[in-house]
Amino acid sequence: KNQIKLFEDFKNKFNSQHIEKKSQLKDLFLSGKLPHVAASIYNSGLFARGNNEEIHEWLIENVPFVHKDFCTVFYVDADTNIGYFSQKSVLDLTGKPYINASFFEKSNYYVSDIYYSEYSDYPVFIIEEPYFDKTTHKLKGILCAALKLDVLEVITN
Repeated sequence: KNQIKLFEDFKNKFNSQHIEKKSQLKDLFLSGKLPHVAASIYNSGLFARGNNEEIHEWLIENVPFVHKDFCTVFYVDADTNIGYFSQKSVLDLTGKPYINASFFEKSNYYVSDIYYSEYSDYPVFIIEEPYFDKTTHKLKGILCAALKLDVLEVITN
């Protein structure tokens, strides 16, 4: 319990200290100075029509092409909240605050707060881009990239 409280205190302090940087980060993302997830690794036909296993295989096979600033790239199925990671893992991300379809009601991207996640040994922030089924236009999944905090420090200074 003490470790959880210490982490929550750290996270709250860190997030409050970096709220301005997060705003700068969103500006950088929109200006194109911060790489879009899709610019790093993307296949429009696959993401529009492929199933989760095909998308996961694509992510794994294309790890060498992932932008150097991303510590991981993953795809989250919008219906199941299962995350398919470029490092071959598959995790249930149900209830994670950085996965929410409502983020994309008015925007085509989302930049998360700082999280200490289950897939890294260090705090990260996540850039997300939605992908919609070409036939139904329903949210199919979310392509995400987790970045280490030092990337945030470098690009906003």
